[in-house]
Amino acid sequence: ADLMTVFGHESRIAHSGADAVAAFSDEQFDLTFMDVHMPGMNGVEACSKIRQSDPHAKLVFITG
Repeated sequence: ADLMTVFGHESRIAHSGADAVAAFSDEQFDLTFMDVHMPGMNGVEACSKIRQSDPHAKLVFITG
């Protein structure tokens, strides 16, 4: 998130899949980086729900 700010972009952090889905109901995002492994709803499940509300969302999966 800090790196994106350095390059002039705003960022928002969701700490769970449910938080990410809720964020998409509040606003639109140009690009989303999503961890596959998150507490509760995982990234794959969250992206499936996000795609239902925004089929054109740009989602990038990461994990580590």
